[in-house]
Amino acid sequence: MGIIRKIGLKLGPCLAVLAMMLLLGTPAKADTFQLGLSDCPNCFGSVYTLTIVGDPSGTDFTATLTIDATNYVPTAGHEYITAVDFKVSNNVTSATLTSFDGSSFGTDFDSWNGNTVINQNINNSGCAGGGSGYVCSEDSVSAPANGIHTWTWEFTIDAGTLMLPDNYPDTHIGAKYGPDDGVITSDGGTPVPEPASLALLGTGLVIIGGKLRKKLVPEK
Repeated sequence: MGIIRKIGLKLGPCLAVLAMMLLLGTPAKADTFQLGLSDCPNCFGSVYTLTIVGDPSGTDFTATLTIDATNYVPTAGHEYITAVDFKVSNNVTSATLTSFDGSSFGTDFDSWNGNTVINQNINNSGCAGGGSGYVCSEDSVSAPANGIHTWTWEFTIDAGTLMLPDNYPDTHIGAKYGPDDGVITSDGGTPVPEPASLALLGTGLVIIGGKLRKKLVPEK
């Protein structure tokens, strides 16, 4: 009991430091949530990551969708990504595409920005499906599918209706590979661990591990 008590007394401050690090690592008013699609049956070798930034109880958010299509093998008629969509609330009131592949101007961005709608999801005709809460953008020029592409939107929802982090099964990420019909990725998002939180946790465990080793390994 004496050894256990001594270890507990030494670990107490370390655990307190770890708890404080994790607390400070979580923003009070700008939380970050990530959804991902990978290894799903209809992802065609691409990996999808949707990052949402904002106050979960608020109304204004930023969404960034990254599609890594490096391993996508195009087939005839499906060489381009012609539309993308996402859903993280049933009550979207507005959405604006602010950049495509890091650019907020130029032909590539303009061809996407002029075709952004809400409450419509992807079907074979583009952003022409039904369904509340979807944000959808389509390209009038078409972006070659191969490579890594990024879209960023500013969007507004009714207060308190963000599905994250509690209702991941109701969320959605989608993409259409065109220009022909029939190749559409459409699936619910799954949570992706936040690197910052994992790094903080790792740091705390290293501190605790170091203290344990110092106490339990006899000095030579």
